[in-house]
Amino acid sequence: MAVRRKIIWNYGSAWFPIDFVSTFPFDVVVEAAAGGDSTGFNPQNLKLFRTLRLIRLLKLIRLLKLGKMMPKIEETLGVTPAGLRLIKLFIEVSFIAHFLSCGWYVLLRV
Repeated sequence: MAVRRKIIWNYGSAWFPIDFVSTFPFDVVVEAAAGGDSTGFNPQNLKLFRTLRLIRLLKLIRLLKLGKMMPKIEETLGVTPAGLRLIKLFIEVSFIAHFLSCGWYVLLRV
């Protein structure tokens, strides 16, 4: 029981706020507020709230843990250092391509 509480405390104090903010549906809440508000809520202000969705990128902070796990992954897979560097390069290029495509999507959508 003490181990479970320790796990809950560790997650709640470190990663839970990031996970909560990154998965909270800001767009649904804002659209519901805009649709139900008859006091003249300006739909142009939705652009401001769309930028709040960028907070979801905080979830990517979890990738920092991957660097700490790499020595264990090397031992487990038994990959040569050159092969591991090639795998890392492929993953990095894939992430960069993904972020650039997301940026283009956002720029062309607006």
